[in-house]
Amino acid sequence: MQLVPLSFFRLKAAGDRIHAARSLSTGSRGLLLSLHELGPMTASRLADIRPVSRQAIHKLAEQLIARGFVKQTENPRDRRAPLLALTQAGRAEIARVRTAEDPQIRALLRGLSDADIDAAVRVLHVLCDRVAPEEWRRLQLGRVRPNGRRVGRSAVAERKRSR
Repeated sequence: MQLVPLSFFRLKAAGDRIHAARSLSTGSRGLLLSLHELGPMTASRLADIRPVSRQAIHKLAEQLIARGFVKQTENPRDRRAPLLALTQAGRAEIARVRTAEDPQIRALLRGLSDADIDAAVRVLHVLCDRVAPEEWRRLQLGRVRPNGRRVGRSAVAERKRSR
């Protein structure tokens, strides 16, 4: 268990260095990717599935709206709680994020077999699922992401797709 937070903080620092020139924090990157992978949702629902407060989500959303990456849209279920959705600029930013990260990820994975990577991903999924909030579990049941990929796709398949 000591390796999990150590890995997180080291990877977070590496990500912050990669995205420093674009002033994109780890939290902003995470929010953009959540909206990309899960589709439009309210700030409250994002906070329910992520380990952060609603206030933190609202602050990140305001920053991303100001940069043109996220927009608020009408929520057909609750007019008082707008949906947060990616803009075209937000989708382009995700492409830039992945372009910047891909060489770093390939370097980190160098020397590891596909089986090693898949085993690590499986273990991390199990750990994350076991400590996930109930809202996250409900969201993941049989979920197909808006981009057409199934949740839980193997790391090997993802790596091959990115080649």
